[in-house]
Amino acid sequence: MSGGKKPMNHNVRLSLVFSALSGASNGVWGWQVLAMYLFVLTGGSNAKVGLCEGIQGAFKAAAALPAGVLADRWRRDLILRASAAVAVVAIAVTSFALLWSSSERNEYIAICVGCTLWGIFNGLSSPALEAIFADSCPTGDRSRMYVRAPLLAAYCTSAFSFFYILTHSLTHSSSTCCNALPGTRSSTWRACCRSGAWGR
Repeated sequence: MSGGKKPMNHNVRLSLVFSALSGASNGVWGWQVLAMYLFVLTGGSNAKVGLCEGIQGAFKAAAALPAGVLADRWRRDLILRASAAVAVVAIAVTSFALLWSSSERNEYIAICVGCTLWGIFNGLSSPALEAIFADSCPTGDRSRMYVRAPLLAAYCTSAFSFFYILTHSLTHSSSTCCNALPGTRSSTWRACCRSGAWGR
């Protein structure tokens, strides 16, 4: 029998891929970009920015507790599938808010609804994913994997944030940013591009 290194468990591999993609998405839109966009959208209202961001965190916390209980009693893959369905709806609502909202007020409301769904998705998926990840890690290798997953997410967040800053600085023209989404009807998006707010 060979004493070579065992292949990585399929669930562990997928969990690491999810961590990388989640970190990348946060680097692109989930941190500074979303806050700056909301700040411009609401006319510089820190209260409304905090409300929208707080809604996401509150619903994540509210969904995490029952999701953790369900993860111990039900099939965890079903919970992940349910959270994936919520994520699909969240993507649709967020896309609608950015591309087709008829007014800034409606856009803000739609983004708040989208952040609510993103919070529910994160709250539902985290306990089940963590449980599957822990059960799938081989004995003696769990601590190393638990270090690798958050590091991978952090690296991807930083890398894609840097990529965003780099690509923005290389455009040299706000019109390039605006023309990147030719179907965009959001006046806030165009205002951010014209004012150079993304680079601040």
